[in-house]
Amino acid sequence: METFEDLLKFEDKKHKEFFLPYYQKVGWKVVKDYVGTNSDYDVLIDRNGQQIRIDEKAIRKEWNDFVIEIIQDLKTGSPSWLYKKKDIYLYASWQDIEQINPSSLYEVRAEILKEYIAKEAESLLEYKRFRISNKVFGTTLFVVIPLKELLQLEIARQLKTQN
Repeated sequence: METFEDLLKFEDKKHKEFFLPYYQKVGWKVVKDYVGTNSDYDVLIDRNGQQIRIDEKAIRKEWNDFVIEIIQDLKTGSPSWLYKKKDIYLYASWQDIEQINPSSLYEVRAEILKEYIAKEAESLLEYKRFRISNKVFGTTLFVVIPLKELLQLEIARQLKTQN
């Protein structure tokens, strides 16, 4: 079973070998790198004069869904990363984890996603999108939303990972 430390090592590796060079390649200036610290987001960038708080998500395998933690641990009531201040999630999936570039990359607008989940909670429940996991952080409540749906709703957009 994958441990929390395994997840952190993978995310740190992809932060260094993919995300940081990607920001430079697309002309986003890293103002502050918070990876490895206890921050609400991973990187503060300057994108065309606007400061953007980014939370990087590095995923092993291509799932075609965006998995959003609602409550990190039901026993302690610890809130998830959904409630922390950020502007976008960069959601990258690696079909082959040895590759530097991900097989897919999405920009997900954080506040609009949070509003969507709150507004559509009943229908998300109806369609059985909420799940519980006991794998890494304790008893975690999360919701699964297909990336295709987030694209159609313009909550997400797909980004190019190579020239």
